[in-house]
Amino acid sequence: MSFGKGRVRPLVAKAAPIDGDASEKRWSSRRASASPGLVYPGGIAASIPCMIADQSVTGARLQMQPGWVNPFSGYSSIGQAFKLVMRVDRVEVDCEIVRIEENEIGVRFLSVMRPMPKKN
Repeated sequence: MSFGKGRVRPLVAKAAPIDGDASEKRWSSRRASASPGLVYPGGIAASIPCMIADQSVTGARLQMQPGWVNPFSGYSSIGQAFKLVMRVDRVEVDCEIVRIEENEIGVRFLSVMRPMPKKN
């Protein structure tokens, strides 16, 4: 396809949806996890237990306990950052909220996973 004098529009390949689902927007595939985690919201000392339902190299889906006290209330929580501790792997990662529902949070990883600090 040409645009003006000798300029050619480059073809851009679109990423194929994972598992053929047209509504899928992830760039990396997720693997089921079902491992315990702890959410450490910024400015709040107490941790919130969660279950890491699935994760990829770029993010995770966290299942919260029914009736949990949500410090990330409302749409203003999208983009809010916190630390996620993956207890089984003994690692932590900085995250931001990309989706929040009643008992589920979708997060994007903002940092690489790092070992949890050792207690003295």
